[in-house]
Amino acid sequence: MCKDELPVEMFSINDKKRGYRRPECRDCYSYKKKLEMKRRRATETPKEKRLRQEYHRDYFQALPDEKKAKWREGNKKAYHTLREEILLGLGGRCVKCRVNDLNVLQIDHVNGGGGQERKEVGHTKSYRIIRDRIRANDSSVFDEIQLMCANCHHLKSTRRR
Repeated sequence: MCKDELPVEMFSINDKKRGYRRPECRDCYSYKKKLEMKRRRATETPKEKRLRQEYHRDYFQALPDEKKAKWREGNKKAYHTLREEILLGLGGRCVKCRVNDLNVLQIDHVNGGGGQERKEVGHTKSYRIIRDRIRANDSSVFDEIQLMCANCHHLKSTRRR
């Protein structure tokens, strides 16, 4: 828990009848729940994982179309915010031609292996890992990853083969 003095609005109501609030702020509570979920998922069997995924798939399919659209829109916005943070954290321009249009910039793994990483952890999780390394000022990320525009990245990738 952060132990910071925060306004009362930062603490969720735990018991609506009595008006009691949680002892931890919303951020600390959210962090605690995420850690609990990570621990639970680390010990789940393949069968439990499959059942959890089936449940979530069925739940999503049963949602009305308006909610699905809203959910997808939120995911899209979060993804683009994450991508923009990474691109700006890596300098915001192509290392070869210096173009700075975020729409054409791509992440290049200097020694290759980006495709394998995305297969192992997934595309969005791969972005989150990079973002967390940038936020932690991990200088090795700049040795392993660079920004390239689509043209320069394609040229580099085809010459490597």
